[in-house]
Amino acid sequence: LHSFPTRRSSDLKVEIPVLRPPPYLVSAGATVVPPNYLFSLETEFPAYYVLGAGKTAMDSILWLMSRGVPADLVHWIVPRDVYVINRTCHEMPDKDQKRLLEALWAEEWSTGKQGLNILEKHSMVSRIFADHEPTSCKYAILSQTEIAELRKVQNVVRLGHVQKVGLDSITLQHGSIPMPAGALCIDCTACAFHSRKDRRPIFSDKRITLQCCVPSPLGSASVWSAMAATTAFVEAQPMREDEKNILCTPIITNDDPELILAGLYLNDKKRQHWERLGIYEVWSKRMGARGWASWLDVEVDPSLRARAVAQSRQFVFTKREQR
Repeated sequence: LHSFPTRRSSDLKVEIPVLRPPPYLVSAGATVVPPNYLFSLETEFPAYYVLGAGKTAMDSILWLMSRGVPADLVHWIVPRDVYVINRTCHEMPDKDQKRLLEALWAEEWSTGKQGLNILEKHSMVSRIFADHEPTSCKYAILSQTEIAELRKVQNVVRLGHVQKVGLDSITLQHGSIPMPAGALCIDCTACAFHSRKDRRPIFSDKRITLQCCVPSPLGSASVWSAMAATTAFVEAQPMREDEKNILCTPIITNDDPELILAGLYLNDKKRQHWERLGIYEVWSKRMGARGWASWLDVEVDPSLRARAVAQSRQFVFTKREQR
C-alpha cells in the first residue's frame, strides 16, 4: 500500500428520514413519523399512509402487515411505479444462474422497453402491480413472497410527490386525497443515494472521493460494498492517479431502469482494459470469494455473452444519439 495518508470523501449523499425534516409541509397536529417510529408503535391508528415508493416504504408496509395491520388500512403513496430486483436471482446455485443467463442472453431486443420486458420475462426484475408500467428502479431486492404481500395493498395513490400533509387530507402534485383524522403517515420519501452531476475523479491529490463506479459486479446484491471494495483494490495498485482513474470510472446514479440494460456493455468495456493490464483475474476472484461475482464471469457460451454485450453496446450508442 502507499505510505502517504489518504483522505476520503464522497460524492454520494445518503438521506435518512429520521435525520432530516420531511421535504413537504406538515400541518400542526398531523402525525408524520420516520420508519424508525414503527418499532415503538403501541397505539393503533385508523389508517396508515406510507409516503414513498422505495425499499424503505416497502419494508415499512411489510412490517405493518406482519404485525397484523390489515392491508385495507394501508394507503401507499407511489409517485412512480418501480421495478424491483428478484432476490431469487442472487441466491440460486451457479448451474441455475448459468441456465438463466443463457436463456436471457439468447433473446433479441433493441429498445429499452423490449429489454426490460425480457428481464421481466426471465424474472430478473418484477413490477409490484402488473397493470402499471414502472418508470423507475430503486434496486430494491425482494422475494416473491414479499412482492405478493405488497400486492395485497389496494389503496395505492398515484398523484405524484407529496406537497403537504394536513389534518384530514394529503396534497400531492396532481391532486389531493382525504385522510381520516388521527391517521399515521410514515415518511419514506428520502432518497437513498444522491450523486453529483459534475463528476470528479475518484483519485485526485491523494484523496479518494467515493462514488459509484465501473467495473462493478453485475448481479451482486451488495453492489455498494462491492464498488467500495473495487476502489480499494485499485488504490492498492502501483500506478499513477491518472491510470487508476482510467481503471475506475465514476458513474452518475439515477433511478432510470434502462441503466440496467447499459451495465453489461459498460462493465465489459472496463473488463477488457483490466485484462490487458493483467489484473482482472485477481480482482474477479476476490469479488467472487465474497459473493460479489459478476454475470460476466459466469461460464456461459462465449458467443452468447458477446451477443448480449453487443446488444447492450448498441443500446447505449442509440441512447447517446437520441440526446
